Amino acid sequence: MDAGSGVRPRTSGTKLKPHSETGTAFIQTQQLHTAMADTFLEHVCRLDIDSTPIMARNTGVICTTAPASQSVEMLKVMIKSGMSVACLNFSHGTHEYHAETIKNVHAAPESFASDPILYQPDAVALGTKGPEIRTGLKGSSTAEVKLKKGATLKIIVDSAYMEKCDENILWLDYKNIYKVKEKGADFLVTKVENGGSLGSKKWVNLPGATVDLPAVSQKDIRDLKFGVEQDVDMVFASFICKAADVHEVRKVLGEKGKNIKITSKIENHEDVLRFDEMLEVSDGITVAHGDLGIEIPAEQIFLAQKMMIG
Repeated sequence: MDAGSGVRPRTSGTKLKPHSETGTAFIQTQQLHTAMADTFLEHVCRLDIDSTPIMARNTGVICTTAPASQSVEMLKVMIKSGMSVACLNFSHGTHEYHAETIKNVHAAPESFASDPILYQPDAVALGTKGPEIRTGLKGSSTAEVKLKKGATLKIIVDSAYMEKCDENILWLDYKNIYKVKEKGADFLVTKVENGGSLGSKKWVNLPGATVDLPAVSQKDIRDLKFGVEQDVDMVFASFICKAADVHEVRKVLGEKGKNIKITSKIENHEDVLRFDEMLEVSDGITVAHGDLGIEIPAEQIFLAQKMMIG
């Protein structure tokens, strides 16, 4: 060791036994000598650019499934390409549909059973819908209305207008929106700032507003209990704003689902402010930077991510 710098001289590394001397064991030896370094600086100095790339991954790939990727054959392709977690989005689809997907996810890796590198049974994650606010319909779920800049748009919560939306009236499934924005009666009269097409059943954001919807809806409760029955591995909990919300999800999972991991999604300003308390009671955290970019200024996203990840 150099007494002046406190760093050991760079060496070629420890000689490791060839794979033939380890019997039939499947052992990764690439850059192993660097892992034994006493300091991070020494670890960096020991890295060998001529070393064979390691086959094991430290990072998992999570894929949200859809009808196009539900089949066993397509899931095999995704697993071979690196998928390690199949996430089921419960904002869409029936329980029968998701049960079929789970069955296929479990079946797909079995064809790789003889290959120790590819054979890795994928985990199944349940993504809750959460307390979303969505727009109403115009005729059908795929219909759109054209909004013109400067036009007046009436936002209403009267269920009589749920399927009668047009360019003048927009129904939302959040009855307390007029309380949140403090605009009076049971509707808001707004001005369109950016024109464009608005589709049916689209997600609505209220940046800066504290939305008083329950963290776990009745639909979420049904979905979570279904997940317990299907023996899912983890839950991606949407719109969790505080530790009490995580406890509520855990309560629904119950004793039978006590081993299911809960990953809380950080999606708005309130989530960022309560990050520490949510981290303490969650098994994992998902930073939904796309959603955060709507809820807080885009130029502040990197600060929020550095705070949470660092």
